[in-house]
Amino acid sequence: MQMKTSPNDVSNQEILQELHRLNDKIDGVSTSLNSKIDGLNSSLNEKIDTVHIETMEAIHGLAEQTETRLISLEREQTRLRANMVTKSYLDDKMADWHSDVIRHAKKEIAKAMG
Repeated sequence: MQMKTSPNDVSNQEILQELHRLNDKIDGVSTSLNSKIDGLNSSLNEKIDTVHIETMEAIHGLAEQTETRLISLEREQTRLRANMVTKSYLDDKMADWHSDVIRHAKKEIAKAMG
């Protein structure tokens, strides 16, 4: 056993007791910090989940709008194709009109000559 030589001297036992108290305080602070970190982590996870859900809902809404517009465009394209004239149709019409104009011109020339 060691004796104190002055009022400021402390024994090893007193140092160990103080170290144990400090360790207990550090454990308490650590536990408190861990608890707060867990709470913040939980809160952050909830916010991330909420943002994720909102984002997915917005994407779903945009996808539905896009699909509706694409369907509308496909219908319009189908309608336009059904009403569209082809080159062969125009060629045939131009040939018919050409022959009509030639016949009409011959009749007019024949009237004028005769």
